Amino acid sequence: MLQILWHVLFNFDFQSFAIYNFMKTLLLVFSVFLGFSIHTQAQEETDFQSLFRLDTIMNISYPSSEIHISTASSRSYFWVLSFSPYGEGIEEVNLIRIDKNSYERSDFTIPLDSMITWVAYQYVYATDDRFYFVGDKYLFTVDVNQKQILSKKSVAHLNGGSILGVLGLFDDKFVFAEHYNFTGTEDEPHPSAPTYLALTDKEGEISKEIVPPFRGIECSHFGTNIWASFNQKNAIAFGDAQHYKITFYDKNLIAYDSIVHKKKHEDWITIPDAILDTASTLLKTSELMGYLRMKEYKHSRIAWLKFVDAHTLSVIWYSKMQEDKSKIPYIDIWKYKDGAWQVSQQNIKMKQFDRSEESKEAIHKDNYPFYFLANSDNALEVEPLSETTYRLWLISPSESVWKGRYDYPNFKAYHDEKEEFMIENDAVYQLKIFKTK
Repeated sequence: MLQILWHVLFNFDFQSFAIYNFMKTLLLVFSVFLGFSIHTQAQEETDFQSLFRLDTIMNISYPSSEIHISTASSRSYFWVLSFSPYGEGIEEVNLIRIDKNSYERSDFTIPLDSMITWVAYQYVYATDDRFYFVGDKYLFTVDVNQKQILSKKSVAHLNGGSILGVLGLFDDKFVFAEHYNFTGTEDEPHPSAPTYLALTDKEGEISKEIVPPFRGIECSHFGTNIWASFNQKNAIAFGDAQHYKITFYDKNLIAYDSIVHKKKHEDWITIPDAILDTASTLLKTSELMGYLRMKEYKHSRIAWLKFVDAHTLSVIWYSKMQEDKSKIPYIDIWKYKDGAWQVSQQNIKMKQFDRSEESKEAIHKDNYPFYFLANSDNALEVEPLSETTYRLWLISPSESVWKGRYDYPNFKAYHDEKEEFMIENDAVYQLKIFKTK
């Protein structure tokens, strides 16, 4: 286009000097606009490694790979809850507490007073001396100092008896959340609502419950999705799977604000209505997953959101399927400013290792990848260190190895050491801690 304009400018038989000036001005304006467009497009995406560097890695070994992980963050500690869901039942849960200043680690085994079958691991809540989780139809409160169950309250009446997660505690009210595509039959539909928010008193009695609108609940079968978050000052955020939409609820579960973002990125492709409409008619889980798995994988959606503080919200969204069949996770950071939610940083791309044998790229703290694996168990907490700096606590199945060093000359050296490490050790999850550079 520029070549055409230059040709017109220098080969046109001008009738007047005014026309010449007009064309010159038009060319300059177009050049400035084009330069601005290119610059804007280049600014739309940022590599994770340009903003964050690895601080430390902790290996967490379990006797079985069949484990579920959840995390929580209190004022002084980062928490990891784990349990094995298989066998005759769950008689105990495991807690890890990590001091945010010293990284000192304490491990606890908490025996339950009776066997349960499941723990709602998506949502747990912690203070410095209490840890809350839901198992089967009970809310358990753990006294961390005594390393024992302090109380066990029935929540069987909530949402048709489904196993809810506990989001948080507003003064004297617990906040419970659920988002799952419960499947039943035409004759016997499942009694639980697919999305649910509730307030109860400390004895578990309901004071209010609502069913938040949600599109794409069928995607709840793929991976550990975190679509709700709690903040004592900014109340509750509840997301959506099809659209980039987040609704905010106050302490009385009244919607008062929202983020509706028109994501303009080549990796964002919205799941079409027709796909979700068909998926909603499939009552058997196996049929639904068979129909939706690849269709979901080829499109984009929000997978995770959490408050960072009272005025900051972090969001992870998955890209469309890439040529190598992978999905790329991106991070967006939102801040509440001047009476509205505004995107502060967006499309922070989580770059992976170059896994080729020919790779000469060294691996070290400044370029360490941030693995948030699509459709796998991940747990993440984002902690503010200042107005513009953060610390990220990520726990996931091992994608790296640590033997007291963080640097490798290339991927092959890293891979060979990892293989040796995994053979010698139990199933390994890893806590990776990143900080803003």
